[in-house]
Amino acid sequence: MPGGDRGIQGCLCDSHEIVFITEDMRVVAKSRLCIYGAVSGNWSGINVRVPDLKYIENILHIQLEIHPDPTMLSEPFNKHIEGNVVGMSLYQVAGVTICVDVIAVGPP
Repeated sequence: MPGGDRGIQGCLCDSHEIVFITEDMRVVAKSRLCIYGAVSGNWSGINVRVPDLKYIENILHIQLEIHPDPTMLSEPFNKHIEGNVVGMSLYQVAGVTICVDVIAVGPP
């Protein structure tokens, strides 16, 4: 997936889509969650739901997009799958919008 600014200034809500369906009828789906950091220096828990999947078998990719584009402070950590939700922790920075894209595979 390409990085860079994909117009997140106007996207502060959840979005999701089916990327494709495999031959064995599993679904590869993508979900996006954007949050705005109001306070610096806190670790934030983020839950990205992939509603097109009954449950997540595997996470194929997690990508962070930050606007404005500061130096990356941390990668997601404490990742956990529960049903069709991917939970993780991120370092929160004031005045920055962080969008998390999750691509996962599982049954519809």
